[in-house]
Amino acid sequence: ATVGNYLYDNGTNGSTYSPNHTVGIIFSSELTQNQYNAGCRHGRAIALKDAYNGTRAWSSNSAPNNSPYLNQTVHPYCQAFSTCFNDVSSGYDASSSAFASLSSNPAWSDCKNYSDGTTKSFTNSGWYLPSAGDWWDIMENLCTWTAAQKTTITSMRASPNGMGTLISGLSSGYYSNFDSKLTAAAGSALIHDNYYWSASEHSSGSAVIVYFKSSSVNVNNYGETDSNNGYVRAVLAY
Repeated sequence: ATVGNYLYDNGTNGSTYSPNHTVGIIFSSELTQNQYNAGCRHGRAIALKDAYNGTRAWSSNSAPNNSPYLNQTVHPYCQAFSTCFNDVSSGYDASSSAFASLSSNPAWSDCKNYSDGTTKSFTNSGWYLPSAGDWWDIMENLCTWTAAQKTTITSMRASPNGMGTLISGLSSGYYSNFDSKLTAAAGSALIHDNYYWSASEHSSGSAVIVYFKSSSVNVNNYGETDSNNGYVRAVLAY
């Protein structure tokens, strides 16, 4: 997979938008072991549009019925930048569960039911709610970077610091290449006035949420039943 290219409905990719045949934008050439075991061989892509036009709750259920994970052995709580960076599996691993299909878990079900308008002729995971690590890869691989910004963000991968500002002092054009690539493909740019949900949990009852502000990227956590602070965009593996 070529990071930054458009993914097409026949499994190939390229630098130009193909009307009615473009699935999303490739943001990683890496896969988890479970994705590889399921037949995926190339990488991961982000959808061209949000899965829902507005904000949604992560789940409308209260603990302990608000999570697809019974324990945190495989999917530990993400309470530091390092665990957020390393969690690229929580969204995919739960995507085939009943939890992701229930309308009472709208951020999950919106992604699972998202339609990009194409018929895909290649092996893929189907759309799912991105983990915090998926969002990190999207930010690190698709957004505009100076050498100093790249150094800052990569140095934070192992940071034990908790939720807060991941990188600050960004210019108004920080997201311009990524947003322009989305809109050029009849998609919608990221919304920069609120958070996006991730599949990663911060604690029982709260999930990690990422804010792509014009001047900074913030990683925080919100209550999973909060319907006012989370946009939803899906990713897939192929």
